[in-house]
Amino acid sequence: MDVKTTLYFDKVRPLKHPEITQAMVEAALENRLEERLQENDFRQVYCRAENGKVMRVILLADGETLENAFYDRNYDKNHKGA
Repeated sequence: MDVKTTLYFDKVRPLKHPEITQAMVEAALENRLEERLQENDFRQVYCRAENGKVMRVILLADGETLENAFYDRNYDKNHKGA
C-alpha cells in the first residue's frame, strides 16, 4: 500500500506521538468508526487501533494523505455504544 504523507506527519508527529507508527495508522484505518469533515476540509477519521484504543487520524482534503494521528482518550466517553 503506497500511502501519501505530509511533512508534518513524517517529521513532527513522531516527536509528539512516538508510540504511533505509520504501520499502526494504516492498520487502524481498516477499522473506521466515524468520519467527520473539518472546516478546513481535512477529515477526522476515528478508528479502533489493534491495541483497542481509539485513534484519531487526520487526512488532508483528498481523503488519502496522512497529516496527523493520535489516540483520542475521550471518544468512548463521548460516543456511547462505540
